[in-house]
Amino acid sequence: MKKSDPYFSRAVEKAMLALEYVRQSPQPLSFMEIAAKLGLTKASAFRLLYTLEALRYLSKTPGGCYLAPLRAN
Repeated sequence: MKKSDPYFSRAVEKAMLALEYVRQSPQPLSFMEIAAKLGLTKASAFRLLYTLEALRYLSKTPGGCYLAPLRAN
């Protein structure tokens, strides 16, 4: 991580970490599991996960947990 780099985007880093975490999980993850793993506030985690879901990088199970579906172009 290049946190001292002025061009490095922490927001993009967090989104990529969230996506990687969900993709590596053998089962869907809850909102709170993801927020806790990434050390995010509920508000930050909500915005990040909402955006990834809106862009179809993540989807939700009927129980509200997140998973990373295979994406088609």
